Amino acid sequence: MAKYKVKHTSILHNGKLYKEGSAIELTETQAKRLEDFVTLIPNQTPTKPKTETQATKPATKPKSQTKTKTDDPSKDEDADGKGSEQDGGVDNDK
Repeated sequence: MAKYKVKHTSILHNGKLYKEGSAIELTETQAKRLEDFVTLIPNQTPTKPKTETQATKPATKPKSQTKTKTDDPSKDEDADGKGSEQDGGVDNDK
């Protein structure tokens, strides 16, 4: 639907009164019927209303989080969750 300007009279359209000089949205067929009473408003193209996300949210890239794990081969966890040092199988406990 395009926007038109009412001229020479007032128009009652869909239960609403549009006075002379006001803007009205009409289909091409409706405008053809009222061509003596409306003029097309220039540079007005039919637009779809923006959704809330398009209108209010800026486009941003999500931040990626990278976890780095440092493996210390000299430390192992025992079954109880405590770390112990590996000695390579050599028993130096005297």
